[in-house]
Amino acid sequence: MRERPRKRKNLRTKEIGTVLVFLGITLLVFTTSRVGNHAEGMMTAPPAEPTASMPSPPAIVFSTPGAELTETPAIAEPTEETADRPPPSRLVIPAMDLDAPIVAVPIVGDTWDVSSLTHEIGHLAGTANPGERSNMVLSAHVTLRTEAGPFQRLEWLRKGATAVVYAGEEAYTYRVVEKKYVAPDDISVAHPTSGPVLTLLTCTKWDAESRRYSERLAVIARLVEEETPDWSRSRVRPEYYGLRLVPHSRPGQVPAKMQ
Repeated sequence: MRERPRKRKNLRTKEIGTVLVFLGITLLVFTTSRVGNHAEGMMTAPPAEPTASMPSPPAIVFSTPGAELTETPAIAEPTEETADRPPPSRLVIPAMDLDAPIVAVPIVGDTWDVSSLTHEIGHLAGTANPGERSNMVLSAHVTLRTEAGPFQRLEWLRKGATAVVYAGEEAYTYRVVEKKYVAPDDISVAHPTSGPVLTLLTCTKWDAESRRYSERLAVIARLVEEETPDWSRSRVRPEYYGLRLVPHSRPGQVPAKMQ
């Protein structure tokens, strides 16, 4: 009669042990799954990198953030006709919920140095000012190290959308007319134009295998105003026409010169 309670007690102990083992396995699988998913997300997320980098004469080099400039950028001097044209100071694109300051991007040696850009929009030196009858090129990041860049939604911008560029208190409205995808070494989208044009430039087509962006996105817009002063000469000197874009793999790296 005394043996039965022992068997029942042993059976209950085994049941409790089985339940604990099952719970332990379930917790291990759940934890492993979450860690695996997090790791996968970390691996596939593209790192921040300078946006489509528009350069200057023959070879192209990016300077690292914080590096001292060894020479003065060869920026085109404004003509008498364009000397009174103030540079852009702010970009507003309602469709992208974007309102960001614009800073000058100097030419360092033989490249436009975009390494210091973060949340700002960069105005490439030597390109037109707001309202001028030529090509004004603004460039920004598509992604930063831990968050979206100013031009993350640029690819979603549709034909007909407006972009307002401020030069101090004066506003210039441009309307999107086309979108182009170009190779990293193609800067035809930065060439001077005969009319007032705004080109918004960033990186696109992230390649996880090579860990770099394989293309550049250029959104082209034209000035909406019917009457625009006729500036006969471009602010970009002819020697800047042969520049090329340089692919940039990771932040802080300095690509070798491209011949």
